[in-house]
Amino acid sequence: MSSAKPPHGAPAGPAIVTRKPEIDYPCAWPYTVIGEDAAALPAAIAALLAGEEAQVARGRASRR
Repeated sequence: MSSAKPPHGAPAGPAIVTRKPEIDYPCAWPYTVIGEDAAALPAAIAALLAGEEAQVARGRASRR
């Protein structure tokens, strides 16, 4: 293991290793959709996805 010096002004610590994540495509990706009309959101999501499969789960409503 080499002991490279951090750039001037950078904190000393463990070396940062950059590597690409291993992702197999196609993959599921979660999104959070926020809207005022909870009853209309599933239909709006389905229309936007144009036939793609998706799971829609209703979350908690925030307090106003």
